[in-house]
Amino acid sequence: MAVFTGVMLLGLPIFPIIAKTLAAAFPGVFKIATALFLPIALIALVLGIRQLSGKQSRVFFMYIVLLCTGFGILTRVMTITPLEQFHAVEYAVLAALVYRAPAREVDLRSRCLTALTYTCLIGVVDEAIQYLLPNRVFDPRDIALNWGAGCFGVLLSGLVHGRRKQEPRQNEVRRAMR
Repeated sequence: MAVFTGVMLLGLPIFPIIAKTLAAAFPGVFKIATALFLPIALIALVLGIRQLSGKQSRVFFMYIVLLCTGFGILTRVMTITPLEQFHAVEYAVLAALVYRAPAREVDLRSRCLTALTYTCLIGVVDEAIQYLLPNRVFDPRDIALNWGAGCFGVLLSGLVHGRRKQEPRQNEVRRAMR
């Protein structure tokens, strides 16, 4: 979690330079790759959740697909550049990592509050760093986007975590009914 956060913050001055260099060297490929990044990332997320949560009902799976689609649309509407979309996905992953970090005994509410607070604080630090960098711009809208992406990561983590905790209980009930 700390390493992921460090890479996110250290990449602030570097990622735009890399993106500009790639866009200049491979304009067509870069445009296609950035257009496909968000949908591919969300499909990978849905498939990862499906594998993590095991065999689930179609309703649960469709709920996850709808949430990911909503996040994709929201991210697409709220961002201007593909780098911002990538950044939003980073914050969703960060929130999911923070949510999953505490011990198993930590209750759901504490997990959610910790993940959302951490994500929001890192978002503010992220924008403060961008304010100081000459090639970046401070934008309060980005803080809202980062926090929204964090909420999405926590929501998905909570759904998957809740389903995984219910699974052993459901198996015990089935065994008891036999």
